[in-house]
Amino acid sequence: MTPPDAQNVTDRFRFLVEATAWLYRPQGLWVRLQVRDKLLRDPFYRGLLATGRLPTEGVAIHFGCGRGVLLALWARALALGMIGGGKRGSATRLMGIEINPVEAESARLALAGEAEIITGDLRSETLPLCRVAILQDVLLHLECKEQDRLLQRIASNLEVGGFIILREPDASAFGHRTLARLPGMLYGDRGKPLHPRGGEEWKGLLQSFGLDVENTPTDNGKWFAKTLLLARKNIS
Repeated sequence: MTPPDAQNVTDRFRFLVEATAWLYRPQGLWVRLQVRDKLLRDPFYRGLLATGRLPTEGVAIHFGCGRGVLLALWARALALGMIGGGKRGSATRLMGIEINPVEAESARLALAGEAEIITGDLRSETLPLCRVAILQDVLLHLECKEQDRLLQRIASNLEVGGFIILREPDASAFGHRTLARLPGMLYGDRGKPLHPRGGEEWKGLLQSFGLDVENTPTDNGKWFAKTLLLARKNIS
């Protein structure tokens, strides 16, 4: 399986999406199409690959990984040499934590041998030292104090030079937390209140844990405006 020419970025990404969706084929056509649609419609995935920030070594954890779509994309990109300078495979240890047992099992089936999927609550799971932690549309489901505690735990478990990638709906884009009054059904949990924050509030919180934070451009074309931050742990 050889990726298209490096010059054609769009074709290469579509090739990678199809290779990723193929991992879900034993789970049926509907699941496979859902994965494909998610990867193509949400600009987060293509944008994250384009940044060149995904490491090819160390431990990487996706918190609230769902079906493991991001981890599957990452694993395929590593296996095909589409990140990491063209070298196939890597020493990266991919991990996902997901509280929904059905989605965790879906991720486990798709990523057998390529990622470790833990069925558990990200608020209480023991965390290893990690190179990168990704939180994608998951923190808004936690109360603010729980968000604080989780981010502090993750920051303390980052390697020096490691980083957090945080992508969340930006509450400040709606003024006075309009999003918090919307039902959780929009993010897969009917009736549960949401607890979003504004981009600057997220940035300040991460900085309070001693992390250097930079804003990363993000496409706001899906559902709500988003904030995308990269918070790095540097030598003091």
